[in-house]
Amino acid sequence: MEQRLRWHVERCLGWIHVAGDEQLMVNDEPFEVPQCPEELLSPRVSRVVHDEGHDTWPSWKERDGQYGEVHWGVMPGFKKIIAPEKFLDALGEVVRVCRCNHQPTDKPWVGYWWLWPSPIVLPPWHAPGTWTELRRVGTRMKVDVDGFIRWMAHRARGKKDVIVLLGYPIPALWKRAPVEVHWQALLPPDVPTMIKPMKGFRPNPRGRNERLRRDTFGGTKKLSYLKTSNWHPDRLQARGRFPGHIRTSSIAVIGAGALGSTVAELLARGGVANILIVDHDDLEPGNLVRHTLVGADLGRNKATATAARLQGAAPMSSISAHAASLPCGDRLQKLLEPIDIVVDCTGEDEVLRRLGDAWWTIPRRFLSASLGFAAKRLFLFGAHACAFPFEEFAAAVKPWLAAERSQWSTAGETLEGAGCWSPLFPARCDDVWLGAVATVKYLESMVQGASANGLRVLEQSLDEGIAGYRVVDLDAASADANVADEGGAP
Repeated sequence: MEQRLRWHVERCLGWIHVAGDEQLMVNDEPFEVPQCPEELLSPRVSRVVHDEGHDTWPSWKERDGQYGEVHWGVMPGFKKIIAPEKFLDALGEVVRVCRCNHQPTDKPWVGYWWLWPSPIVLPPWHAPGTWTELRRVGTRMKVDVDGFIRWMAHRARGKKDVIVLLGYPIPALWKRAPVEVHWQALLPPDVPTMIKPMKGFRPNPRGRNERLRRDTFGGTKKLSYLKTSNWHPDRLQARGRFPGHIRTSSIAVIGAGALGSTVAELLARGGVANILIVDHDDLEPGNLVRHTLVGADLGRNKATATAARLQGAAPMSSISAHAASLPCGDRLQKLLEPIDIVVDCTGEDEVLRRLGDAWWTIPRRFLSASLGFAAKRLFLFGAHACAFPFEEFAAAVKPWLAAERSQWSTAGETLEGAGCWSPLFPARCDDVWLGAVATVKYLESMVQGASANGLRVLEQSLDEGIAGYRVVDLDAASADANVADEGGAP
């Protein structure tokens, strides 16, 4: 305990010495925004999020001192979290449209943005706490605080739930050029429908403006800050994501069963921006042993429920569902026209036939992923073509089917219990998930051009108790099976 206290005291003394030498902020160190006092956070909204980054900075570069309106939406899957849908300037022209996926808000939130030329701070480096302190910063920067208040109050009269975004450009490193806008949300005071003139002033615009300046937005009134976060994908995915050429691809996952739902999860959490999930089945109790969905989703369509779940895990991605069987002909072509990569996880020939019968003028990548008996083998067939090469796939996989059938006949059928006549596909959850990881890794190598088209068969192997995959051919797999049948170790 004494050592810990000593460490804190030494750190505090070091900070004081550095601050005294004005060395708290040194060139090329990571830029830090001022923190808003915790006691000023409002309980009326849990959080406001935005998606500003280097890619949105060009929309703001020439707008110092400007302001306008914000249209709000609710983040799906996140209660009481709202985000801008779009920003408009003071004339109603669109400044930028945000990438967030939105749902209509329960409350008619009203929003305004106000961009300052540099960080809104009082020396040495703290956020203003009152309207007087905000005016003091504005005077130093030549920002007309009362001018904005008059503009906003005229539009916000009689409206509740108004949110203002105070913003300013920030660099990635101290003393470098700005790369994005930092927003801080606050709740301004309610403006009455009828603004009475300040006592001692005539009932004219000047009298009403004095009411706003001295009373409604009076100097001692605190700024009511809201928790504000930047949810740009570069920040949300900073801990780990796919390379850019995969993230920017549109990917369809056909089949939202145990394998497909896990593949879709890995893609969503890896930062893929657009995912379509296709499945006609509903979630059954027996699926829970290895599916990514839970009991609350029983009876729901697998594609719809999986898409909704993953939208909450990847709020800046667009994840949609086609809650029906894969269509044929023109409807199939239309459904997958925007798609760059098609991943089939159904293990059904009919699905692959339909993909083979369709034709797209622009080639796309196809990957068929299916599990063998007990998920000990993983069959991966990749192609880059205008249609899935079904005949080539069927010829390549045919010799393996006999080996798979022999394992099924030796092990016997798996049934759920008495009264059940339909055999099940036996495989543990960890084996399925291992197959999903290998599928996504192989997809990544395909997109990077490191994997050739055609069939690859992976087989589980144990190395000192650690599970993994090895690439096998049919002769090696048959030899291993014969050794195993004779009681030896493969």
